Amino acid sequence: MKTRIVAAVALAMTLAACGGGSASGGKPTTAATTTLATTVSAIVTPTSTSDIAALSVKSQYPQFASADNSTIDEVGAKVCAAARAGTLDALISASEATLHMSQADTVDFTHVVANAYCSEVPLPAITPASTAPPVSATAINPGTWLVGKEVLPGTYETTAGTDVLHSCYWARLSGTSGESSEILANDNVEGHGIVTIKATDVAFQTHCTWTKIG
Repeated sequence: MKTRIVAAVALAMTLAACGGGSASGGKPTTAATTTLATTVSAIVTPTSTSDIAALSVKSQYPQFASADNSTIDEVGAKVCAAARAGTLDALISASEATLHMSQADTVDFTHVVANAYCSEVPLPAITPASTAPPVSATAINPGTWLVGKEVLPGTYETTAGTDVLHSCYWARLSGTSGESSEILANDNVEGHGIVTIKATDVAFQTHCTWTKIG
């Protein structure tokens, strides 16, 4: 951005000096000065508040990175309306299946959205229920699970929605600290998806349910 601004300033000044109209003494005319100010202003115009909020949400939830900012804005409007009405609990319960997230992850996501779009609204303290263990050795529920102890290595399949907000995020992890450097592989499945969990993986994180097929 700094390079673009410098280039724009240089161009405007060159135009002013070379026929963009100079008054006696070589000083830029009012027209040249206006051109310079307009050029720089067009380049450094700040991003809108809603865009900044949407980008904040996307930076913390990469599975929504490809969603239009307007889609994230709609989610923000719903969350803020529920926060003001005191109905966040109901919204979170209704959103778990839609977002393909565990209750704990849905609570965290809701708070991130609320902080981005309506930080002035006090949020209630919501304590999620404990995440249930996998239903069997052949299935994986939403959550973060230790490989070999809570989920078995192997190949699994799932079926998610056909758009970003109804998709299924998964990640194979080399640790459980939450650092992005521990992500061995991840994806955001839309529709049918298959993933293979390796015995060398430390953990597997997902926002939806998977069935073991191999």
